[in-house]
Amino acid sequence: MAKCVKIQRRDARACIGDMSERLFVENRTMTPPDSGVASAGFAFTAHESATEVWAIVETLTGSTLFDDVAGLDRTVTHKVVMRFLDGVSAETWLRLNDGRRLDIIAVANLDERSKFLEIMCAESGLNTQAASGL
Repeated sequence: MAKCVKIQRRDARACIGDMSERLFVENRTMTPPDSGVASAGFAFTAHESATEVWAIVETLTGSTLFDDVAGLDRTVTHKVVMRFLDGVSAETWLRLNDGRRLDIIAVANLDERSKFLEIMCAESGLNTQAASGL
């Protein structure tokens, strides 16, 4: 039986057995524009600490957060709970097993004990550009 760990201040449970979704943690870097192309592109590389993690992925509807990086209100489409991984921030991206990418909007270190992260994300689709052009 999977061992459950009580997350004290969030009144939630994170069980290792519930982490059934495989995610890939990636860093996004800008690439210079090609000759004849007006804008730069993006390249995704593996995160330095870990590339593959197991997580709980929950699809959300109707949640909106202010994204201070882009300066816009962003619709949160997914909530991800995973084991703590150092260096995960709004600059990091998650890729689902089917290829869809999740743009991280907010990261919370649950219970401030560096055991689990709660991550709010916006789905960006299959390509390297976000669906909204951000």
